[in-house]
Amino acid sequence: MYYYTHLKRLSKYLSIRAAAFGLFAVFIALIAVKLATIVPDKWATVLGNHAVDEILKIVASSMLLIVTFSLATMVNSYASASEGVQPEKRKKLQCYLNSQADSHKKPI
Repeated sequence: MYYYTHLKRLSKYLSIRAAAFGLFAVFIALIAVKLATIVPDKWATVLGNHAVDEILKIVASSMLLIVTFSLATMVNSYASASEGVQPEKRKKLQCYLNSQADSHKKPI
């Protein structure tokens, strides 16, 4: 149970999550190298590089679209939230946002 709660707390950090996905990708790549001898050579000629190339293009363009939309939404929401706030309230809002960011840091 201790390991579960510890992993759950660590998974909140974006850097830990990205590192975990990276390690998982390396693990899958190593498994693919070991399993390459099982796949028949005929499959390579049927699928070819062009099929994988097209899939990667679709995934890359979709990811770019999603990131661009998310960033634009975040900037617009922050701008509209800070636009209607008085200067003294803006400082309080910034302090609140900083305290929320600090609450996700690992306690000493």
